[in-house]
Amino acid sequence: MVTPDQKRQGAAHLQEMVLVGRAKPLSQRRATRVVGLARATLRHQSTQPVKDGPIQNQMFHLSQTHPRFGYRRIHALLCRTGTGMGTGMGMGTGMGMGTGTGTGMGTGTGMGTGTGTGMGTGMGMGTGMGTGPLNIKRVHRLWKAMARQVPARKKRRARATRESQRAPQQALYPGQVWSYDFVHDKCRSGAKLKLLCVNDEFTRQCLAIEVGASLTSQDVQRVLEGLFHSQGAPAFLRSDNGPEFVQSDLKRWLQEQNVQTLYIEPGSPWQNGKSESMHGKLRDECLDRELFHSRTQARVLIENYRQDFNSHRPHSALGYQTPNEVALNWKLNQQTLT
Repeated sequence: MVTPDQKRQGAAHLQEMVLVGRAKPLSQRRATRVVGLARATLRHQSTQPVKDGPIQNQMFHLSQTHPRFGYRRIHALLCRTGTGMGTGMGMGTGMGMGTGTGTGMGTGTGMGTGTGTGMGTGMGMGTGMGTGPLNIKRVHRLWKAMARQVPARKKRRARATRESQRAPQQALYPGQVWSYDFVHDKCRSGAKLKLLCVNDEFTRQCLAIEVGASLTSQDVQRVLEGLFHSQGAPAFLRSDNGPEFVQSDLKRWLQEQNVQTLYIEPGSPWQNGKSESMHGKLRDECLDRELFHSRTQARVLIENYRQDFNSHRPHSALGYQTPNEVALNWKLNQQTLT
């Protein structure tokens, strides 16, 4: 199937070249007739690049800031910045003692109306502004035209899911179930980094990321004590069976805090899926992008990422809301119900 753009190129080529047996190139009329294109279509100058220019600039800057974001998450960020505002203008006429009305659609969902009165002919004009969301299909089209596709991460082979393999005690409200686990990385000098990540499974908030060379069960307890003091203690705490999490003193202290431990089965990381998901994003969007020169620099950059993760990063599993927005909306809903 030949597109209009390809027909335009063909017609332009025929107007430039001299065919055998002819003294001069084909006229525009003959060239468009040969390729089957209307002359109005050939002369038409599209205004779409002018309309798409500002959106493409924003998409480019966002993709530079978040190189691992796809078009869906970029679309969510664009909607947050207010991109997609529309303007419209309308004009109408009426004969006699009449009124003229008109409506016009512009970029986005803007609409304008106008009325006019007068003897003989009336004319009205109006403008309007719309605040509808930016069409995700438009973002997808521009994303492909800009060739900004993100290389997909290699997915692990899926395993059959059985009822016994599913994570027990799913979170039903904020603060009910927390999960924590370790992530390992290293500095440029080769110094080891050990990260303790604590997450709320309902809101997907990353509550803390402790960075050190080596973290023991005492360090785990210290981090949890600070979170319990500021956030309150959860009802359940999910983890694997690592030695730092099954240490007797830590288990005794958690029991004193009325926190029930949920240990996943050995070799079953999918039972701690929300924690594993957060770790994948942390590595993909932060650890693999940054080159840490020291542990102090690592702490600063990782903490900056944690705050951005909670406050600005849209999550597809949360309807492209941020974790902080989910927590705030839940609190507001509970206040409304009470």
